[in-house]
Amino acid sequence: MNDFFYKYIDLVTIIIALGWTLGASTFTIKKGSKNLRRALVPLVFLGPVLLISCMSTHLAEITFHAIDTNFTGKFSLRFYLYALYLMALVLGNTGIFLYRGTQQYLRSPLPNRSSILRPAALIGIILFPLLWLTPLSFMMYAACGISVGASFWVRKKDQPEGDTDMFTLQEATAQ
Repeated sequence: MNDFFYKYIDLVTIIIALGWTLGASTFTIKKGSKNLRRALVPLVFLGPVLLISCMSTHLAEITFHAIDTNFTGKFSLRFYLYALYLMALVLGNTGIFLYRGTQQYLRSPLPNRSSILRPAALIGIILFPLLWLTPLSFMMYAACGISVGASFWVRKKDQPEGDTDMFTLQEATAQ
């Protein structure tokens, strides 16, 4: 079991994130607003889903390591372990807020982009000090940046009813 976490946990995380992204995108395209660019919907979901799945597997890996070291008698509760748990919980919870905001933005007829921008800004603030410590934070920045960027282009502009180039009947007969 120890070898599984060290060898395959990243692959499992990527598979979970891609499957969840495709499932959420398919559900949103079927149940959501009709004026969506379908090719961009998975990109909007990629950031929050990747963040949630990475932090969930990170929590599982830390917990497994703590249990493993407890059985071997080498466990000690240090600030480092507490910080690892706390950061994964905070980022995972913020990812859930971003995921819910993304769902709300894509499904509502009157979209409000602040439901995506506020949690994304909070994630950016939380991850900023970690940029120099771990490359995983840069990957989370990139994924959330792609999601926020795609949210600007995922909705089609509302087009007015009828042909606006034609004269109205009154204008045509007035000449």
